Amino acid sequence: MVDNLCRRLVRQIRNPEDRHKAHTLHHTARGFTPKLQKEVLTRQSAKQKAAKQKAAKAAAEAAKTAAAALLAVAPTDAARAEALGEGL
Repeated sequence: MVDNLCRRLVRQIRNPEDRHKAHTLHHTARGFTPKLQKEVLTRQSAKQKAAKQKAAKAAAEAAKTAAAALLAVAPTDAARAEALGEGL
């Protein structure tokens, strides 16, 4: 609620104690309420959607390849460590 709107609403309260209480509660609530962060949504064209899907597929393939490479290397390191007598 904007301060001018609060002032207009509170001004109609006849009892001064109630008016002050309403005004104070408004400002207290305003201090504890976080600011709204609006997210701007834009429409994506078919080209943008296709490019995004292509990039996601490429990232998934890269992750899959990296995981396979790690699995292929890990047994070799374990065998080498055992040969040296340094159990992993």
